[in-house]
Amino acid sequence: MSRHRNSCFFGIHPDTFYKRVEQEKGVGFSAYLQQMHSKGEALLRAQQYVKALGLSDKGDNTLLIWLGKTRLKQKEHEDQVIAKEVEAKFDQLMKQMQKDKENKPETNDCGSSIPETA
Repeated sequence: MSRHRNSCFFGIHPDTFYKRVEQEKGVGFSAYLQQMHSKGEALLRAQQYVKALGLSDKGDNTLLIWLGKTRLKQKEHEDQVIAKEVEAKFDQLMKQMQKDKENKPETNDCGSSIPETA
């Protein structure tokens, strides 16, 4: 937020705003802003952790992911994305092989059909 927008939000002059922050918080506005950003990031990480462990159903998964990527610079590594694609293709191939097996008569190692036994 710009200096002007910060003070406008509270309806006071920019000089008054920054002086008040320094008086009430004991640090300059930039330092206070950094403290608040760090606190927000810690809260976000904590909520992601709690949600990941199933300790809470509060919070929106999509928003936690988006905030993690934008605020915390989290991202999926390329090898993880590739691994997911390979896993999906493997699963698809295994399902197709299972279907093919179910639709074909059982054969021995030589390729001859094995007669059904009663």
